[in-house]
Amino acid sequence: MGINTMVTTDSNDGLKEALPKKSFSSIIRRGITDSGQSVYSIAKATNIPQPVISRFYNGKRDNIRLDVLEKLCEYLGFTLERVSK
Repeated sequence: MGINTMVTTDSNDGLKEALPKKSFSSIIRRGITDSGQSVYSIAKATNIPQPVISRFYNGKRDNIRLDVLEKLCEYLGFTLERVSK
């Protein structure tokens, strides 16, 4: 039995919806863009090094440590869930 990770977001009506299967970088990129904040300000607020977020945001990096992804998801209002297959 493998473990996958799924990102969900709360819709305006309060129901959780699973985001379509995309790379985490595209989901985080959308979250950052929708927040209207700069990568720098998010890095300062989350205490994640700005180059880490920037490389991920710009698609120069497809992988990210789970703890960093969890911080970004929490800050951007996403929920990260582990789902059993």
